[in-house]
Amino acid sequence: MKNIKLNLLLLIVIACVIGNVQTIKGATNYMLKLGSYDRTCVLYTLPGNGQKITYTNPAYGRDAAFLGEKNGYYKIMISGVTGWISKTGPCMGPNSGKIAVNNIDNFSYSTDNKALSGLDVSRYQVVNNKMYFVSTYTGYSYDYMTGTTGYTDVPTGLVNNKIYYSYDGVYFYLNYNTMITDYLNNNRNNAANKNNPYYDYYMYLPLRTNTKIGATFFDKKLLAINGVYDDDFKQTLTFNRSCANLGNYTHTYNGKYSALYNKANNFITAQSNNKMNAGLLYGIALNESANGTSNLSRHYNNPFGWGAVDSCPNSATIYSNMQSAITKYFENMSNSYGNVYNLGGVGTNLGNKQSGANVNYASDPYWGYKNAYNYRKLDELSGNKDKNTYYIGILNSGKNAVDGKLSDEEIYAYQSASTTSKKLYYYERNNSSVIIKGESGAFYLIQNDTGNNKADAYILKSYVKALIGKKSYGTTPSTPTTPVVNLTKVMVDKIGNNYYLWGDNALGQLGNGNTKDVEQKNRINITSLLPKNETVKNIIVYYHSNIVILTNSGNVYASGPNKYYLRSYTSVNNKFNKVNPFNDKISEIKVLDNRLRMQRANDHNEYYYVGHNSFNLNNTKYNWNTNYPVRVLFNKYDSAIRAYRYDYSKNVLMDTYVYKNGVITNTYFRTYNDKKQIITMKQTNFTKTMKSYAKVTSYVNNIVTYKLEYYYNNIGYLKTTTKKKAYRYETNYSKGKATSSYLRYYDSKGNLLKKSKVNTRK
Repeated sequence: MKNIKLNLLLLIVIACVIGNVQTIKGATNYMLKLGSYDRTCVLYTLPGNGQKITYTNPAYGRDAAFLGEKNGYYKIMISGVTGWISKTGPCMGPNSGKIAVNNIDNFSYSTDNKALSGLDVSRYQVVNNKMYFVSTYTGYSYDYMTGTTGYTDVPTGLVNNKIYYSYDGVYFYLNYNTMITDYLNNNRNNAANKNNPYYDYYMYLPLRTNTKIGATFFDKKLLAINGVYDDDFKQTLTFNRSCANLGNYTHTYNGKYSALYNKANNFITAQSNNKMNAGLLYGIALNESANGTSNLSRHYNNPFGWGAVDSCPNSATIYSNMQSAITKYFENMSNSYGNVYNLGGVGTNLGNKQSGANVNYASDPYWGYKNAYNYRKLDELSGNKDKNTYYIGILNSGKNAVDGKLSDEEIYAYQSASTTSKKLYYYERNNSSVIIKGESGAFYLIQNDTGNNKADAYILKSYVKALIGKKSYGTTPSTPTTPVVNLTKVMVDKIGNNYYLWGDNALGQLGNGNTKDVEQKNRINITSLLPKNETVKNIIVYYHSNIVILTNSGNVYASGPNKYYLRSYTSVNNKFNKVNPFNDKISEIKVLDNRLRMQRANDHNEYYYVGHNSFNLNNTKYNWNTNYPVRVLFNKYDSAIRAYRYDYSKNVLMDTYVYKNGVITNTYFRTYNDKKQIITMKQTNFTKTMKSYAKVTSYVNNIVTYKLEYYYNNIGYLKTTTKKKAYRYETNYSKGKATSSYLRYYDSKGNLLKKSKVNTRK
């Protein structure tokens, strides 16, 4: 169905006829239209210097609720989360900005053979007792697109053949303007289902559950209904992995059209070994791999896109076979998104950008919705064997994630039904979900969300704001009579000039060699954990799971989990590890967004970085974590000039990044032999338009033996002439001296058309 662009007068006429298009009254409210291309941006708790809440990408969700602006930032709501994005950031740009509600075009779209007309924004269409989600998004070739993402049940209070608007998927409105007004007033008083908030069972079911669906429905029926059959398919492709500093990868796929065919038993087996719901994870695989037909699923044996990032999808992990990929994925999910402790309390369900795996897993704000829909279809084909089989509680602390902090009130899971018992872990995001297994007075007994075979936990009933699914328990468990000593996270005491640690040690963050909690009466003198003669100058406790210490001698030590390599390459579990390299003295430390910054002593403009995105700081072309401290030189305006990465085991310089105005312009990558001699060096230069060329130089015994120079445009091909013929220069060397140079021309398929010898290099 094509867009029907109408002026305001015609819109009002249609509203009178069909009774479904809103009439705009009262104060002007706005919708925020995000940028028209594939760029990822961050939502913060404050306009300018708040904490990171999550991230999103207009390629998957174009519109958001506009809630205000301040200090160069917009306040928005999208996919359940409220936060601030930069007006000049990557999510904005041409053809974007706030649009008054009475200036939004009308749009007619068909779901289940029923066309409904409403405002041209993301919306929900209720047709034939199903609620379809219709999202607006952008594409690489089109400025604006609309598509059906899937359907859910119809919430109580909504009726057939109507359009509803919502940016949280919980409360739904017939009138867009009214919805924005409620958002601005921080209530849902005028929602169609104001007394019946809706939580889709499949979106809020925690990952650490089981499916009862048999393998047949995975392998045949769901793939068939998605239009994928068991045809044979053969293909050979070469993948350019230079964006990840890796060489090209060539592979021939010879199998079924979908790489997921006949792989269901691998999912079921992995579920048994990891207690991760095979239906939920199969839904992720279908979404990430286009039903098993993506290049990564066929050629990488990677239907999950594990290891891929928006800026470098070919960096994804390559597996030897599909079984290995599925086994490893279940293990990875069990240790990360299936463990609430590892994610800072965002929840272990699929969720959206407010809570669950979608917060950190994908830039697509509706990733969780799409995966849940795949699971829903799978379950429907099996006769709804899984639907509502678990009893799920939706948590809400009454606080939100904007205005400075991610959470002002964490929701704790206790070891027993008492607030004086040990706090096992916490949830800091509203709409996190838990599996409820019983009751005890003011507490619910819940499934422990930190891993396999962990003892159940307790949570206060007052934090459970909604219940979905089927109540599966009958008797009330007894309440433990002996409370455990209350150990709340990591605590630091200072007595005189000495610092002491005690409290939560589940991740070995106290650095005393084990993972047993430490009571205050047994607190540990930090100097006993450090090398001789080291004394504490500064200590940072990061998310109560990492501890970073700066000593008076200028050394830095870190403990705790090494998810983002905050402990560096020297990591030893449950111990404090030295982070600063080359015995370089450090004068100041700071930890922010899983990245440790160490200022070099007596040098105001040079720092070492280690951890999240340390290669390129805040530049988003690459988004890797590094366990090698990166040395960064800044100018007087705090803009990066150069960044250096070393191989500290060999004491050699590996990579150099050159910046201009905070943007990378040149990169140099070096490899060495065991004698610390350079084997190859690659240089890549970027222009303002991100067109680039690369130079690769090979060495033997530190003498240049071969040199190549490649020219690329912004999508990675060799540079083309006005006649659409690609060309490149090649120069051959012997003992460091050029012996011959050639100019080669290629056709659009990469076939050599012409080779000519040249005397000079350009």
